[in-house]
Amino acid sequence: MADTTKNIDGGTPAGEETSLSGELGDISAVVSEQLKDEFGATWPPSKVIPYWNLFIQETVGLKPDVYPVEETIILVAGARQDLPTAALLLLDAICNISETSTVAAPVPVIINKKNLDLIYPGWQLAEGNASVSFIVRDDFNPKVFYTYPPQPSTSTGKVKLLVSEMPDAITINSTDFPFDDSYIPAAVDYLIYRCLIEETTIPNAQAKAMTFYNKYLQDLGLKASIEKKIGAKQ
Repeated sequence: MADTTKNIDGGTPAGEETSLSGELGDISAVVSEQLKDEFGATWPPSKVIPYWNLFIQETVGLKPDVYPVEETIILVAGARQDLPTAALLLLDAICNISETSTVAAPVPVIINKKNLDLIYPGWQLAEGNASVSFIVRDDFNPKVFYTYPPQPSTSTGKVKLLVSEMPDAITINSTDFPFDDSYIPAAVDYLIYRCLIEETTIPNAQAKAMTFYNKYLQDLGLKASIEKKIGAKQ
């Protein structure tokens, strides 16, 4: 981790901006050192903070399990259920929760809706049971999931799920890196990419930017799979 005494101080003639502190300040210092902009003259905090938020959004979009959150969900009658408002995607099922206590009950199995439709077309009309055997994921509607058996009309159950969420946006008062520290190299490479990609005064800035974006994908372990998808479309 970088020395916090080397954080961007944003001491530009235009505004003497306050720099990020804590972990975010340390990472921003590494970025500014790489860009030879230790005093934030070219990329002050007001310009870099939006890049931080683009990093968060793009990283969660490419790798939803980067920010997993456990959610306990009170189920409603029937098969169709909604993920919590903040949830972006269902990642995994953790357990049933007993109706009479918080003790973990058997773990539901994740199954794709299309597969269950083929195996058992009438599954949504099955007899209700509060204990869930299968969490049914719908690839075409990621904010919705289903339970099998369906929930009864009178006594419904609870399940604990692992979902992907979006961290809070970075502001000038933020200090903590939102992801596991293993993603710090990805943050450095992405921020450098964002700083360079729109730069018109630095020779070959766009080419340099794309080099760092490729490093960012490699940091996430995604470069090979993304290239494969692009190749398949050509």
